[in-house]
Amino acid sequence: MFFDINVKLVLLWYMSNSHTILDTDLAYLAGLIDGEGCISIEKYTAKMPRKTARYTLKVEFQMSDDLAIKHISNLFGIAIMRKRKSSNMKKEAFRVSWQAIKAKNILLRVLPFLILKKSQAEVGIRFQEFQSSILGGKTLNQETLDKKHDYYLLLRQLKYQNQEGSETRDETSETSNVVDDDIVQTTTCFNRAIEK
Repeated sequence: MFFDINVKLVLLWYMSNSHTILDTDLAYLAGLIDGEGCISIEKYTAKMPRKTARYTLKVEFQMSDDLAIKHISNLFGIAIMRKRKSSNMKKEAFRVSWQAIKAKNILLRVLPFLILKKSQAEVGIRFQEFQSSILGGKTLNQETLDKKHDYYLLLRQLKYQNQEGSETRDETSETSNVVDDDIVQTTTCFNRAIEK
């Protein structure tokens, strides 16, 4: 018990005094994302007529261990969201989340250390690069909208494969041929599902 308290005190001191991000920190964050995290492209359906669906890249994870979350929060300057206990959740949980360009930047930094979600991260990065290239108040044509939707479907497919193995879903047939060749090459486990 005394040893556990001392370890926590040392960790708290380290967290409050260390602001240099080391490779070990990035590897630790990559492990959290691989194990507890979620890389997704969120789709927000338009509620008004003539408005198109919006897509946002997100990287997040949730844990009941507040020490690990505080360490990540201090290192990367990210706010912690707290979820209280409920009927479906026995412990309170803590969550951190990055969106859009911040999500892409985090993925770029942890990419060399990711294992399970590396393909998802690569698709997320490419999506955000495409998203950034079309910003600026321009009217989006159908080809651009289709391509954004393709990224969304592609990432969903990769997430499904991580959970269920290498089987493909009927939903992949909805993916058009707009997705870049290099994305298909990057995510080799998805090659069978897209016919160029």
